[in-house]
Order: sequence, then structure tokens, then C-alpha cells
Amino acid sequence: EYRARSGELVTLEADAVVVCAGCWSPQLVRPLGLELPIYPIKGYSLTVPLSDPDKAPASTIHDDNLKVVSTRLGNRLRATGFVELADFNRDIPEARIATIKKSVRSRFPGCADLEAAETWTGFRPMTPDGPAIIGRGPRRNL
Repeated sequence: EYRARSGELVTLEADAVVVCAGCWSPQLVRPLGLELPIYPIKGYSLTVPLSDPDKAPASTIHDDNLKVVSTRLGNRLRATGFVELADFNRDIPEARIATIKKSVRSRFPGCADLEAAETWTGFRPMTPDGPAIIGRGPRRNL
């Protein structure tokens, strides 16, 4: 059973259930008495239109010094970086974005107007030892 956005209680029947809600999976299965060691890992990105496509990368580039990855998305550039344990905090510290911008400026000077960048943060699921949790759960159909 689950409660729909309308407030209605809905019952679903299934032969099997696959839990694939990323770092939200622990919250989803906790009411079933299950604990999953999956934690939110926060990363940051910026996406910006290219002002000079000839100065942008043709493929993905890793900046090992600043730990930033940049890739071209058609007529835009996306640069991402950082790995933080964040507990679903969606704040975007300016220092993080400044580091990503610094990487783009140093690797691809003049390719884009970084002041026009759209910033974003998101969460990736992580387990204590790294690999995803795949396999049958403690219940017959989970």
C-alpha cells in the first residue's frame, strides 16, 4: 500500500518488486522493517551555452587537479565536480561553483560566458563498500 498525492490509500499487487529509488531506497523500505546501507553523495554541476564552440572540448575532459569533469552537450558545456556526504542538503555553496568555473576558464578559455551558467546539485547513491546492492531481499517477492 502507498498513499497517493491525492491522499488516497492505494493497494498494488505484484509477483515481485524491484526497489530502484537510488539514495531514497532506504526511506522507501524502512516501513517494511528493512535497512539499506545506501547514502546520498552530493555533486554539483553547471551548464552553460557555448559562445565559441571551437574553444570547447570535443569529448569529455577530466581536470584531475580540481576534480572537475567537463563534457560538451551539443551547443552547451556541462562541468561537474565534487563528492560530498550531504544528507539531502540542496544548498549550492558559491565556492563549489567557483572551483568548477575556474576549471572551465583554465581548460577552455573563452568557450562560454560562465556568468550565464545554470547551476544544479544532485545526489548519487553510494554504499559503504562501493558496489550497488543487487539481489533478492529478505522477502520472497522483494
